[in-house]
Amino acid sequence: MDDDAALILLTFNSLSPLQLTAYGNEDARTPHFDELLKRADILYEYHAQPGRLTPQLDQLTEVLNSAGFACDRIVVETADDIENRTVQPHSFTQIELNLGPAPEVDAVDALLEAVLESITAPENCWWIITADRGGDLAKWQDFDARFAAAFSESLTRKLWAPLIIVSPERDRNARRHQQLLTATDLIPTIFDLLRIPPADGSSEVSVFTEPHRSELVLSDNKTCGLRTADRLLVVPRDLLEAPAELEFSTDWPQLFIKPDDRFDVNNLAVNEPERTAELLHRLQELITHAGREST
Repeated sequence: MDDDAALILLTFNSLSPLQLTAYGNEDARTPHFDELLKRADILYEYHAQPGRLTPQLDQLTEVLNSAGFACDRIVVETADDIENRTVQPHSFTQIELNLGPAPEVDAVDALLEAVLESITAPENCWWIITADRGGDLAKWQDFDARFAAAFSESLTRKLWAPLIIVSPERDRNARRHQQLLTATDLIPTIFDLLRIPPADGSSEVSVFTEPHRSELVLSDNKTCGLRTADRLLVVPRDLLEAPAELEFSTDWPQLFIKPDDRFDVNNLAVNEPERTAELLHRLQELITHAGREST
């Protein structure tokens, strides 16, 4: 990559991947966005846990400033906030789109397209489109009760977010990936794209680095889970601290096939007791280890 490369990071405060055509939404009308997708890497297992992206981006800006990149941050909440802007080479531009709770697909379409129309980017410009956390689709409330209940409680639904990386190479064909990724992987990925040396001792994984993660610990306020390439184990945090009680529970832990059963509908814990026990033990190990590191 040339030294004049620019990068535009377009982030939503909350967005379900299913609101975008890149993830199969056939109702969205986003011609400018769809044009970018023709040369994009579309990641399917990116888990954005709230509150982890912003502090990392603040640190990233400091590093990029030190490396001579011009850095700019734009916050967009309504169409009135959008102004025409020319992005310069050798720069990093972060555009934050702050949507209201459970935005309709049309609202996402309109704001996304308006932002893309307003940006004049240099020829050698990368784009990253992602979100600080997953989101809901308001119109999905019309689905059958069983699916709607599972969808509302799904750990995956709360954390699953879009991650799309658009290359400046006009002749490049779109590619789709299934990798276990988190917000921590965005920083080394940006370092790779802009040819910035990673921090010494960094254990973070770039999207473009092999091998990729084989497991991830996911958590929200009440629930935690272990995500592997083929399974997701989910358990309440309070029960995880008292594992003996799990043996007498008919509801927990829960085990799901991924990615086929993305929204945690079909609990297989009874059908796969040995696999469930194995993953539960591994989750307890990882949570205990994380607790020791934080003290």
